[in-house]
Parts: sequence; C-alpha cells; structure tokens
Amino acid sequence: MSAAVSIIERREESVESLRVSTRYKDAYREARVVIGIGKFVKFLGCVIGGLIFFYAVVLADPALDPLSLPLPRPERQTLSIALMIFAVIATVHFWIGGVLVCSWGQHLEAGLDSAVNSSPFLSNAQRARAMSID
Repeated sequence: MSAAVSIIERREESVESLRVSTRYKDAYREARVVIGIGKFVKFLGCVIGGLIFFYAVVLADPALDPLSLPLPRPERQTLSIALMIFAVIATVHFWIGGVLVCSWGQHLEAGLDSAVNSSPFLSNAQRARAMSID
C-alpha cells in the first residue's frame, strides 16, 4: 500500500513540477522580451539621435543641404547647433528609457531566480533548466 501511495505522490509531484517549470519558462521569456525591448529602445535612440546629428552637420553647409533651406549663414549655423543639442538630448532620453526598461526586465529575472531557487516542486536539474543554467 505504501509503495502505491509513493508512486501516486511522485506522479503528482512530476505533474506539479511540469506545470511550475512551464510557468517559469513563460515568465523567463517575458523577462527576456522586456530586456530585448529595452535594448531596442536604446538602439533606436542612438539611430534617431545619429540621424538628427548627421542632418545638423549637413545643414551647416548650404552646399550639402538636401532641402535647400533659404537661410542666411548665421541662422543656418544656429539651427545646426540647436539640432545637434536636440540630437544629444533625444539620444540621452531614449538611452535612459531603454536602461529603465532593461532594468525592469532584469528585476523580473532576479525575482524569478529567487522563486525558482526556493520552489519545493523542482529538483536542482529542473531549477538549472528553468534558469537556463544547464
């Protein structure tokens, strides 16, 4: 009788550990997606800032200006400097936003690591798989 009970308990534990493992895998995927979005925001900020800065440099020289803006030289240079400053500010804002989003994803991962490590339903091998350590 006791052998049958232990087999039933093991089956329940394996079903529970499978469900918990699936839940943790999904949560880790979510955390990785959040981190990926943060990295993309940082990359996007660098691209946008770089494009604005490049146009500001091109705008400074009337011969290179693709829009051929009818501006006198002092106003053109002032606009160019203003665009350069705006490019730096935009890049920094995107970068800070990306860092915050990455931080949120890493915080999710850290919380999941703690939950997986203290889960009574998982063996050490299952914990390593859930945390992608194996």
